[in-house]
Amino acid sequence: MRTVAGPFGRNQSGLTLLEVLVALSIAAIVAIAQAAPFRRAIAARDRAEEALEQTTSARVALARIAEELTGATARKGRRFSVVDRTLDLPASELSFATTAAQRLGSGPRDPVEIVRYRLVPDAGRRSGRLVKEQLASVAPDGTPPAQAVVLDGVTSFQARVLASQGADWAPAWTGGDAGKTEDLPRAVEVEIGVDEGEATPTPYRVAVTLPMGPRR
Repeated sequence: MRTVAGPFGRNQSGLTLLEVLVALSIAAIVAIAQAAPFRRAIAARDRAEEALEQTTSARVALARIAEELTGATARKGRRFSVVDRTLDLPASELSFATTAAQRLGSGPRDPVEIVRYRLVPDAGRRSGRLVKEQLASVAPDGTPPAQAVVLDGVTSFQARVLASQGADWAPAWTGGDAGKTEDLPRAVEVEIGVDEGEATPTPYRVAVTLPMGPRR
């Protein structure tokens, strides 16, 4: 601080430019220090909201798959199958005919639809996209199925089949293409893992007993 002569001859105190800059710098540092906890709190809240959204989406996807499985039916020439497609991520390919398929697009829905669920890895990430393909059972050969992304950020999609009561759960199974309901499995378990930002993704699963499957 220095003293300068005022317009009426009095001495007046004033701040130098350097002192002003130092004061502003200190004020900025204090402001940043006070704002940091708020930014961390906002970031933590955003991560929690994203994790909750992923969890909700995974549960909704499982509920829809379970509903379609309850309508699983035997269709001649159309297999009920679970194939292990594990490569970059733990993955199953689940295919079956159902009378309870969720509609992917507008227009009429065939009484029996063929659906297939598969996991498509995203390059450079530890997760992928759960994709659903759907086709009317009466569609001519060569007709491309409708496709839709069911869920993003999927770290695993696995299915197991209980062929009959008392049997062991199997990670791969094929049958039902003869059109006989007794050729369907007794039950199916589906598990979805989603990326919630944690080191170990949380799996969500559902087990469905097929009403038209064997009772034995």
